[in-house]
Amino acid sequence: VYKAFHQHHIEASSENLRHLLEKKIPPRIMKILVEAGKLAYDMGFSVFIVGGFVRDLLLGVENLDIDLVVEGDGIFYAQRFAEKLGVSLTVHREFGTAILNLGEQFKFHIDIATSRREYYPYPAALPQVEPAPLKEDLFRRDFTVNAMAISLNPPNFGNLIDFFGGKEDIKKRKVKVLYPKSFIDDPTRIFRAVRFEQRYKFSLDENTEKFIRKALEEKVFQRLSGTRIKEELIQILEEDRPERNIRRMHNLGILKMIHPKLSLTSRKEKTLDQLVDAIAAYEVLTGEKTRRWLVRLSVLLEDLDEQEMKNFCKRYSFTREEKRILITCSSKAKEIAEKLKSPKMKPSSIYYLLEPFPSEALILAMAKIKSKRVMKRIHFYLSHLKKITLEINGNDLKKMGYKPSPKFSYILEETKKAKLNGLLKTKEDEIEFVRKNFGKGDT
Repeated sequence: VYKAFHQHHIEASSENLRHLLEKKIPPRIMKILVEAGKLAYDMGFSVFIVGGFVRDLLLGVENLDIDLVVEGDGIFYAQRFAEKLGVSLTVHREFGTAILNLGEQFKFHIDIATSRREYYPYPAALPQVEPAPLKEDLFRRDFTVNAMAISLNPPNFGNLIDFFGGKEDIKKRKVKVLYPKSFIDDPTRIFRAVRFEQRYKFSLDENTEKFIRKALEEKVFQRLSGTRIKEELIQILEEDRPERNIRRMHNLGILKMIHPKLSLTSRKEKTLDQLVDAIAAYEVLTGEKTRRWLVRLSVLLEDLDEQEMKNFCKRYSFTREEKRILITCSSKAKEIAEKLKSPKMKPSSIYYLLEPFPSEALILAMAKIKSKRVMKRIHFYLSHLKKITLEINGNDLKKMGYKPSPKFSYILEETKKAKLNGLLKTKEDEIEFVRKNFGKGDT
């Protein structure tokens, strides 16, 4: 039953990469790959490393994410392999895939899938899958450079399998799709093409660029759920320096398709550039990670009014909180800077001015500010004031003889102001301050 596919010799490339594998892969992992091939051979299956790993091996980029594809029953093979290695297995039966969890000492895992063809019941749908030979499995991938494989079966261990000229495209540094309707079938590949091109400093193949423009003309994004587009956008905007990606998306007309007013002007480019330092400063001063994508998106959306912003957030399934932040960033960043300009300001005034704002709005304000005084005040807030908390609370007030009342919050607020202004250091100071200013409590 399991010998669903006869073992066959693939004449797609005569090049053998065994020496390269041995040079780039730690011996303990190499041993596992050799075992993987032997087991498949004994079972009458064929097993291959596919995808990103093969590409990165040829590019000289380190990558230990190993995906195996089996011509045969991938899950049955994965179960036998897990037994042989004495490791656990996570099975996703509906996708015909399994993950070998190799444990702590290996620091990596292996994904195993049945070789399969995909067909899209309609454009932009999620694909249906069924078992198929390797060539068809590789043909359903996004770009030629991601559609190569390496055979692991003993007679031809290390043979490169390259049906679609992926190795040649790596040499030419080209991003090239496998068939003209690729972007119609899966419009998210448009984002991947841009990310890929910029990350590896490749360039879009001439026809591939034409296919992207044609797919956009056919309004393929309208067939995608807002959530999928949002996820792709986040991935791009989270990168270390996403400006080149964004400019490319602008030039290809991708931004305009997401929203007619979503654009990249030289002014916005400048802000995005200044955001790099502002984000770094925020993360260093507060020790918190920030949602870089959100503050960057707010820059791209600057030209939308509040209603358009609400519609945008609805179309792309933003959370209520994300919507609030985007609206605050676009309307309040300037205001923050203006209010912080006044010559004399107590620390408590700085604190109460900035405290209501989300971190993204403060980061955007930092990116746009020219005034040294304002910048210093925001830094002081982030590194110091934001972290100040009172040591006393309502219970302490009760112990001091105060009866619980709405006045409690006023007393605590006034005490906090004094602490922000540097007048109180210890818990004793706080208690003393309350006694002095609000009497001895109710008697």
